[in-house]
Amino acid sequence: MDGKKIVNLLQYAENYTEYYSKLFSNNGINTRDINDFTKIPFLSKADIQMNEKEIISDEYDINSLLLERTSGSSGIPLNCRYDKNERIRRSLALWGERKKNSSDIMGKKMVIFHAGNRRHANSTRNGLIARDGNTLYINYLNVGDTYVEKIYDALIEFGPYMIRCQPSILFELVTYCKRNNKSTGDIQAQYIELGSEYLFEYIRDEIIEAFPGAVVANNYGTQEFFCVAYSCPNHNLHIVSEQLHVETVNEDEEGYGEIIITSLHNYAMPFIRYKIGDIGKIETKPCSCGRKEPVLQLKSGRTSEFFMYGSNKVHAHIFKNCIESFNVLKQKTFIKQFQVIQLKEHHFEFKIVSDYTSFQEELRTHIKSFFLEKLGIELEIIVSLQEQLAIDEKSNKLKVYNFIQYDKV
Repeated sequence: MDGKKIVNLLQYAENYTEYYSKLFSNNGINTRDINDFTKIPFLSKADIQMNEKEIISDEYDINSLLLERTSGSSGIPLNCRYDKNERIRRSLALWGERKKNSSDIMGKKMVIFHAGNRRHANSTRNGLIARDGNTLYINYLNVGDTYVEKIYDALIEFGPYMIRCQPSILFELVTYCKRNNKSTGDIQAQYIELGSEYLFEYIRDEIIEAFPGAVVANNYGTQEFFCVAYSCPNHNLHIVSEQLHVETVNEDEEGYGEIIITSLHNYAMPFIRYKIGDIGKIETKPCSCGRKEPVLQLKSGRTSEFFMYGSNKVHAHIFKNCIESFNVLKQKTFIKQFQVIQLKEHHFEFKIVSDYTSFQEELRTHIKSFFLEKLGIELEIIVSLQEQLAIDEKSNKLKVYNFIQYDKV
């Protein structure tokens, strides 16, 4: 634990944010005493959602801050804000991790797979493939064979040094190549960065086999913090300790517990002891790669899901993007939480938690228009308001996406 950085953060949050000033006072927290750090109540997604303006520092204008929107595996949309200096700091930290695995990676051709909700460039929000200089942006929402073939051809033509992609999406590409006797070697990528969902070993091994000459790295990150931990050549996830303080609580008999993260440098909107929603274990024993940062082992994490519509295999992020676009349209967090249930191939129910009423028809129309515009498909939609959403009894978590399972999936 970097006690000095944490104490500085706590004192700043106490002096410049309404939320933490009240929180520390109500819980008797002495911000000058590092021993009081573990007495601070955890910050939840609901806390952020309900107290967004109070968490932002009085020294910053909310409209001047950069914004990341996320709903994540909990189905709770969040606004996470930071200033330009923090954006640069986070980017440099991530590139620093990449350079540890490949010293000459900077400036090379890169492919970024995205869900169509990131503002890399205006062209990336629509269409399947868009190029901006040395970067190729590919929308991964539809991974049916027709689209994967276009993606494969674009990768061959572009000739990337690095590919940044979700494991499940790259696995779809590898599987497509096997089915159609196409060579992944023709893509000639030398660096594969996987992220945004839990990396199963069998998927990692398939990707390593498909790209034998490439470095295959795992980036465990979130939109709230960017890179949290990054893998070394031994496939161990080393925590980016310079940027974040990571701890686990409520550990089980194997040492796995809930992951709690504190951002050490985001003073604009401090996230202190934030419960991210994932399960992991921290190990401090030496790694033969030579890195000294603790290793984070994940027991579970965010995973990717798909639904079928005819020959289209569509990524669940389309629903996240749709809900986000509705909140943006309303200029507030109109929908606090959501859950999607596929009743038939083209028939879905949206269960919604909101502080508002009488907007179901407006949301239903928005969802239908969104899917028609983005994917050219027509859906039947039911919108139902709920006081709360049911937690899955087996995982003890909210199952946001509930899709019909087909053999062809």
